[in-house]
Amino acid sequence: DAQISSNWNTLAVVGMGAGGRSLFSVKLFDGTSNAIDALWEISAPVTNTPANTWNNLGYTYSKAVVARTQAGQWVAVFGNGYGSNTGKASLYVVDVATGALIKEIIVDPNTTGTAAEIAAGTGLSSPQVVVNAQYQIEKVYAGDVRGNLWEINLTGSTASWGVANSGAALFAAGAGHPITAQPLLVNHPDGGHMILFGSGKLNEATDKADLTLQTFYGVWDSASNSSPVAKASLQPQSITNEML
Repeated sequence: DAQISSNWNTLAVVGMGAGGRSLFSVKLFDGTSNAIDALWEISAPVTNTPANTWNNLGYTYSKAVVARTQAGQWVAVFGNGYGSNTGKASLYVVDVATGALIKEIIVDPNTTGTAAEIAAGTGLSSPQVVVNAQYQIEKVYAGDVRGNLWEINLTGSTASWGVANSGAALFAAGAGHPITAQPLLVNHPDGGHMILFGSGKLNEATDKADLTLQTFYGVWDSASNSSPVAKASLQPQSITNEML
């Protein structure tokens, strides 16, 4: 649900999964009628086209989150997905009414987009947002297929938006531990948030035969934290019983 002009609307913002590098929005209800209406569609160029706004858009597995910026603009926030022309990972913020790009935040700017990096690939997965009482976004958490969990600041003006923790990942699960699921956020009693997420993916046929041991994590991003959380600082847990 979001406001377009002065009317409340119910929208569907939909990716194509493995079916394409596109994302679109459909209006299901506009407060006055049940008329269904297509709002916008965005698609990546077929070949590597650096000047194209959507050049970093991959296969759109990411689930979009709809909320307001601190300036009051309703937006859709989503990860760029996998298999892009550049192999980068980035967060897109678009106007939910028009699909116009407000800002793309590349979380791994040091990736140059060489042939080897593109082949190895990365991509940002489904984001989770922290909002205030006015449903305005303050920050975003999202993982990538290289096993990094990113914290992205969306406070203030668009010029100040960017990766927190001096541009480093908040947490690194390590190679072979992709983070593809949307994180779950829980308020921590001592301030900040617990970010709960697991590693692993099931997007390609080869994933079915991958026996790499994966892990479920709980990372505390305290209110005063401004640096990455090391894996060595986590408290190991074990499964003591299973209910079948």
